[in-house]
Amino acid sequence: MNKKRRIIVILVIIAVIIIASLLTIRLITIRNNKQNKQNEQNVNENIINENEIDSNITSNENNEIETNINQVEENKNESQNTTQNEPITDSEQEVDKQTIQKQETDQEKAINIAKKDWGEDSTVYFSFEGNSNGKYKVCVRKADTTYAIRYYIINIDNGTFEIEE
Repeated sequence: MNKKRRIIVILVIIAVIIIASLLTIRLITIRNNKQNKQNEQNVNENIINENEIDSNITSNENNEIETNINQVEENKNESQNTTQNEPITDSEQEVDKQTIQKQETDQEKAINIAKKDWGEDSTVYFSFEGNSNGKYKVCVRKADTTYAIRYYIINIDNGTFEIEE
């Protein structure tokens, strides 16, 4: 009987090994099928996204072309309108030149007032930031980083200024 038991035990062990192997193979194929399905879905999604991108690009290109055509037509109409207007006289041109020159000198005056207050410094530069109601805004900036250090609000009529930091 001892021999029969050994044979039965060996047969059971072999059966368990065969069943475990078959189950492992089945699990591997199931996992591979799932991965293949996910890959197919990703590919399909990518194709759909690429088609959407292509259609968006085409749509944007068409919109840009239409916009450019409209701009060209507007520019054409504007140029026709300006050519129909009366020519600018020399005195009007002189006034414009004088106004521009005055603005430039006012900006220079404002910058010079800020420079005078700041003192001699080669690590900074002064930039004109704009004007409002006769007050000019000048910024002191670091030359290497353009970081704004200080703002001057300058009234060039009386030479006074306020400091903003």
